[in-house]
Amino acid sequence: MIRPTLNVIACATKPCNVEELARAAWEAASGRSKHFAETDLVADEEIRLLIVDDEVAFLDSLSTALERRGMHVSTAASGDDALMLLGERSFDVALLDVRLPDTNGINLLYRVKEAQPTIEVIMLTGHPTVETGVEGIRGGAFHYLTKPCDTEFLARKIRDAYANARARREEARRRNVDSLLQGRWE
Repeated sequence: MIRPTLNVIACATKPCNVEELARAAWEAASGRSKHFAETDLVADEEIRLLIVDDEVAFLDSLSTALERRGMHVSTAASGDDALMLLGERSFDVALLDVRLPDTNGINLLYRVKEAQPTIEVIMLTGHPTVETGVEGIRGGAFHYLTKPCDTEFLARKIRDAYANARARREEARRRNVDSLLQGRWE
């Protein structure tokens, strides 16, 4: 059953174009309406963050600090653990250490982007080099930061990455709606 959203109701009560009406109906039918889908409301308000670092004390303190800032944090101490988590749930942003016991952060970056193309990745390292910074950015990293990093600064970068990831997901949804519309009205 399609429940009307405020967007559908607005289109029914005032002039709007067919594309707006179709998009609103698609959002309602797919559960993407912000007015009725609680999971979308939670996802919009809370950043789903994956932190991958083999330094357990750093991982614990950083995850606690970011959770206090309203982020939903999952942690992994290795690349394999991170890939397992990526297979189980979706994330908005990932913080990856460049040096991990089972892989390097650059290789993991490519695998993370392959597993979840819309995720934004911030590389975090205590051993910065120009080469890994350039390689990370070329591989699709949103940012490359060095440890230690001010928590407020890092939280701002995570929010920036989240906004970028969200915009890319919205653009992908818009393209999907546009392609659906073109297929029906051509």
